[in-house]
Amino acid sequence: MGYITLRLLLVASLVALSSPFLIPSLPSHHLRCDARNLAQAASPSPSSACGTDGGGCSRTGRTEGRRSWRRRMSGKLTPSLAKAGAAGGDSMEEYRSAGPDTPRPIYDDTSLFDRTAIGVFRQGMAKSLGGDVQEEGFSGLMQLALLLNRRYGPTETQQRTQRILASLFPPFILKLFPIMFSGPFPAFSAKLNALITSKTCVWLMGPQELFDIDRQEMQQGWGDGVNQGILIERCRYLEESGCASVCINSCKVPTQSFFAQDMGIPLSMEPDYDTFECRFKFGVAPKQQSQDDVFSSPCFAQCPSKSRGRHPTSEDNCATLLPDAEYDSA
Repeated sequence: MGYITLRLLLVASLVALSSPFLIPSLPSHHLRCDARNLAQAASPSPSSACGTDGGGCSRTGRTEGRRSWRRRMSGKLTPSLAKAGAAGGDSMEEYRSAGPDTPRPIYDDTSLFDRTAIGVFRQGMAKSLGGDVQEEGFSGLMQLALLLNRRYGPTETQQRTQRILASLFPPFILKLFPIMFSGPFPAFSAKLNALITSKTCVWLMGPQELFDIDRQEMQQGWGDGVNQGILIERCRYLEESGCASVCINSCKVPTQSFFAQDMGIPLSMEPDYDTFECRFKFGVAPKQQSQDDVFSSPCFAQCPSKSRGRHPTSEDNCATLLPDAEYDSA
């Protein structure tokens, strides 16, 4: 992701590889609860869910809102959604199949840069949560992303993630970049961010390449679109999380907001939940939520945040794609 690029380049030589361990571990009762939540995808037992007391996906008092959301979603299901089986009845009708059928790629995170990048990003997440998890490496980072998404509603998750991104940069960069770069040199800034991101963020998103954006999509003054797009072939962050809500609330929305509000660069991120491709378009304004199909995506069938095997109207299921206000008013 481009939001950590400059920070990594500036601090890679300064950050100790043990930095994640400077954050205290979460209290044991949180770890036990979080472990049960992560195991829910493999266990149909309702008793394994932590519910609201353990920081799960449920939101007290919003059950009816979720039921209303599912009723509205019933008319929006696409052919790619997982169909309900004879045995499961309607319990799977709101879950969609997502991602390619081929095995996940194997990633090598042993380089100094990759380990440092994971450590810096992980430290920011752990600080926001008030503690780290025991799992090491990239899998531990993904556990933190899932915990962040479960513990807070969509709006707060987005806001916390944006603050995490801002904390990865020295304050003077955030103050000076819009004044010295994106303001006077918008096209150059958009191309620069696309180039640096494509070279430095393979550890987070997987293989990627630059592509040309259609001129008609570009905002006026933000370049000709040549080499201003990044095609992520199979997003590692999305695939490892297995969760549309994590993608939206702790990646897409806060990253777009961070670039627009803190860096002064419009950015549109367009994930494809059938292939797990994602397109970054620097210099392109993101779609409104009401016009972006991503925001109407049901939960993934493989999502670890939902309670597999339970009825979709259960309060313990994860349905965090809509803004908090829509839960309460639905």
